[in-house]
Amino acid sequence: VESKIDVLQSKLSSLQSSKAGPFHACFCVGTFGSSVVDMPLPVYVQDFHGSAPVVEKEEQDEQPEGIVSLAKNLFWLKGSGGGGGGASESESVADIYAIPIMNQSLVVAVCPPRVQVDTQKAKPIQEKLNHVSYVGCDLF
Repeated sequence: VESKIDVLQSKLSSLQSSKAGPFHACFCVGTFGSSVVDMPLPVYVQDFHGSAPVVEKEEQDEQPEGIVSLAKNLFWLKGSGGGGGGASESESVADIYAIPIMNQSLVVAVCPPRVQVDTQKAKPIQEKLNHVSYVGCDLF
């Protein structure tokens, strides 16, 4: 997407009203850019490079931990480390979210770009995936 957020907004609006739609959510991987605009359906971004706007506490409280509301229907999967899935050594290599969609939870795991699963840094996600309470992931 990078800086073409208006193009994404336009395409999503067209898709929502097309025979293929409506859709329940959109996930953007890779660089999203730094602009924030209202979206026609929930859009979750992994790699947001702007500063998060101040949102009403009630609106933010509705989001699961690690998800930041940027605008109407625009959400940043910020994660536990603060950089969208592992930009620095202190961050988690992946974060797992339960995103409420249509009265159900969509389980989403987010990893940073170019993560190597055979490194020491990836050990925490491997432990999460091997834990007895882990029941699977809908989107990785």
